[in-house]
Amino acid sequence: FLAGSRLSGLLAPGILAAGIFAFSPAVWTYAVVTEVFAMNNFFVCLLLLLCVVFYAAVTEAWPSRLRILYFSSFVCGLASTNQHTVAVYLLPLVLWVFLIYRAEMSVLKFIGCTLCYIMGISPYLYLIWSALYIKSKQSWGDCLSFSGLMTHLLRKEYGTFHLASKEARFSGNQFWQTSSFYFNDLHTQTLHYGWLCGALGIVVILWTAVRQRTINGVLNVQVLFVVMYVFYLIFFNYLTN
Repeated sequence: FLAGSRLSGLLAPGILAAGIFAFSPAVWTYAVVTEVFAMNNFFVCLLLLLCVVFYAAVTEAWPSRLRILYFSSFVCGLASTNQHTVAVYLLPLVLWVFLIYRAEMSVLKFIGCTLCYIMGISPYLYLIWSALYIKSKQSWGDCLSFSGLMTHLLRKEYGTFHLASKEARFSGNQFWQTSSFYFNDLHTQTLHYGWLCGALGIVVILWTAVRQRTINGVLNVQVLFVVMYVFYLIFFNYLTN
């Protein structure tokens, strides 16, 4: 809601976007139970809002833009501890930050961002403490050894980013079939008409960026959201079964 309202300057688009997202069947189903997927939705929404705020801070030269950058780095780390697939969103996001903040980025600021990210993933320290002192039978595996810790951090039990069988992985037919399933389900998940708003929004965003023909126009936060969506869509349709 806040991201949509800030981008448009109106309440109605924010209410519409938040309503369609919140009441879509899949989001609502996972939101009423304690699940990593619901928490992942929260972190992704928070990151989108921080992108909007940071873009405004950079373009309008807010004095607080560095603090916003550090806090965003911390949230990126915290989101990574919840579900590793958030990295698919973080890759284009981090590249975008470097591009729009390139004039002010320095080695010290980069180190600061890295330290904030490390602080964000600090909950992983609990795994080592738990393995040492609690020794629960239902644990996260052998976190006392480096290989055991990396097995959990990389979610190797779940295939890391290999989300389909070897036979189906990187198959062109599989990609188009999965994409077809996704777009067929999109009609239901967006309450039948929400996808029309999304498609129209993408067209307007790309058309506006092309017409501006400036680096700032191409790198605006709306274009980032489109790139993140397309990258995530292609990535998962290739790697899921």
